[in-house]
Formats: sequence, structure tokens, C-alpha cells
Amino acid sequence: MSFQSGGQALNVRSSDNWWQLCILMLIHSCDAIVIDLSKVKAGTEWELNQLRARELRSRCIFVVGDEQLASAQATLEAIYPDETPPAVHAYGPDGRLRDASAFDSELQAVAYTPRPAIKRSITLAEPSWSEDRPFLALFLGALAVIACVALTAGIFYGLYLGANYVLGHFFGVHSTLWNVVAVLAFASLWGLLTRNTQSEASK
Repeated sequence: MSFQSGGQALNVRSSDNWWQLCILMLIHSCDAIVIDLSKVKAGTEWELNQLRARELRSRCIFVVGDEQLASAQATLEAIYPDETPPAVHAYGPDGRLRDASAFDSELQAVAYTPRPAIKRSITLAEPSWSEDRPFLALFLGALAVIACVALTAGIFYGLYLGANYVLGHFFGVHSTLWNVVAVLAFASLWGLLTRNTQSEASK
């Protein structure tokens, strides 16, 4: 519940990659856990199994609509096959509990029950940081491209300065065109030598 929402329930939202971790955080942060079994899907089954595996039954209260009472009881019998399943509090179409006093009594008992120790035997694979932070991954990728471009430009500029010195000092040629031609010729020669070396190594 939230004081900012006027006493109404506060919805907690998360990305698809993190919802299970959020559920685990919440179940260990709540004094009482109310589970509605009216629509039991894969996510609800996972939550029920987590509550059983972490021995948090003593903090759980189960509710269900009148029409789904039988299916809810069958679900709990499947989750707790070796023990008496928990009680289920039914509510009508208007959302009012059929036995509000029984629900309030169990809620008071659950709220004052000491919390069991947190079991950490079950671990979840955390989502990839690049999936959870796409903008950060894009930013780092852009930085990597800029770094590669800057490195390449630095190498060619260094070759240009080297060609300018060699041509000017030994041949008396001071021409930007010839400097560029010398750099391209050196790059082509280096690529040819590297390719030949790789071909010899692969034989």
C-alpha cells in the first residue's frame, strides 16, 4: 500500500528480464503475501513454487473468486502434495470476502509471525546488461567506432608525416600528392605482405 496513492494498492512494474528478481525481492520485503488464485498462469505457478521452495507459506494468504474455488484448491494440493494445503478465502463477484472475519484473523496472525530465514539456494540467470541497458550498449558501441576511426586516422597521419620527411629529406620532393601516393603504396604493400604471410601460415 502507498500513502501517496490514497490507500490504494501500488502497482510495481518491471521489464520482462527482471520481473522474477523483483518478485523475489518483494516476497522477502512483505509482512504478508496475498495471492489471488482466480487466474493461475505460468507466472503464478512459478511464484507459488518459489514460495514453497523458500518455506514462506506461513506468510501467505490465498484468495479466489467463488467460481474458481475448486480449481484453486486443486492448485494448492499440487503445490503442497505432502502436507495439508492452505485455506483459501473466497470472494463474490463484487469483490467482498465471504468470511471477512476469518480473513482478518489470518492476516493478523501472518503479520505477527516472525519471518523465516531467506533461502538462497535458488538462483536466477541475470539478463544481459546490453539487453537491460540498450542505450548504454549503443553509446559504448559508438565510442568503440569513434576510437577505431581515430586510431586509423592517427596511423595514416603518422605515415603521411613519415612519407613527407623521407621524400623531402632524401629526394627533395615536397608535395602533398606524392605524400598521399607514398602512404597508399605503403598501405598496399603492407596488406600484400600480410596476406602472403597468412597464406603461408595456413598451408
